[in-house]
Amino acid sequence: MVRILVYRRSDGSLREAAPPELAAVLADGDTFVWIDMEAPTEDEGRILEDPLGLHPVVVRACRQPSSSARVQPFDDYAFLTMHEVRGTEPAADETSDSPELDVVVARRWLLTHRDGPLDCVRKLRDALALSARPMARGPAFLLYELLDRLVEAYIPVIDAIDEQIEGLEDRVLVKPDRKDMEAILSLKRFLQRIRRASSRHMEILLSLSREESDVIPEEARIYFRSVRDHLARVADLAESYRDLLSGVLDAYLSTASNRLGQVMKVLTVISTLIMPMSCIASVYGMNFDTAHPLNMPELRSPYGYLMALGLMAAVGAGMLLYLRLRKWL
Repeated sequence: MVRILVYRRSDGSLREAAPPELAAVLADGDTFVWIDMEAPTEDEGRILEDPLGLHPVVVRACRQPSSSARVQPFDDYAFLTMHEVRGTEPAADETSDSPELDVVVARRWLLTHRDGPLDCVRKLRDALALSARPMARGPAFLLYELLDRLVEAYIPVIDAIDEQIEGLEDRVLVKPDRKDMEAILSLKRFLQRIRRASSRHMEILLSLSREESDVIPEEARIYFRSVRDHLARVADLAESYRDLLSGVLDAYLSTASNRLGQVMKVLTVISTLIMPMSCIASVYGMNFDTAHPLNMPELRSPYGYLMALGLMAAVGAGMLLYLRLRKWL
């Protein structure tokens, strides 16, 4: 799907144009144009080559997904690849929780290319439906509005992770579970992705805020610095949350180790109490000839069984008292 928004500077009007009109709209020097391509068909994708005339490297990059963010300046435009973060659970495929957004910005037009819906694009379209002001200052400022919304998408994700960490802290100290450890490791991997993606995005924003591309006017560069500062705070939060999760993981391992130690202590006490009883039972369980007067004469006593049980009980009680006096229990 291709959607084209055309802003006319002379009268401040904003309208939607059809793809066949694109060549004429681009030739009109009184317009700013936003071309938004979402999962375009093969025929729609030809717009990249004609009338936009993009470099084959850019065309290939738009059509092939990439996990690396980058910025590449050309003579008349700059090409960017960025990723939007979504959810709080890392997917097996990194592209599913960090969908790609390819952007080409020129002096009079902006191209966005994506394989599916993105919140930052939707929010920008909603803002333009209320006011044409984001397009009134040109494609560079429209790019700023887009990237600002892309960075804003990090905030609810970071907040959700903060709440999950608080819940994990409470659970691991009360009743640690294996699922908690899996959740901790999963969140650490996800935060590492956020940290890595935000670092790459900061490099792109730093490049846009410097005099490395003629398509970004001087008055727009300070806005990209602001977005970069915002993203730097997100990166710092992601790093601090990873450190916090490391502490939660240490607490989980310590609590689990302590619980295991308590279990082993109980089992050791039980084994210690049973050992002398087993010794007594094994002695009186030997099959000797009871007819001989020296071979366990007490086995012939009518109270021999009760005496053996009493002896075992007395030895067990004595062992238990000894352990308590030594404060091992």
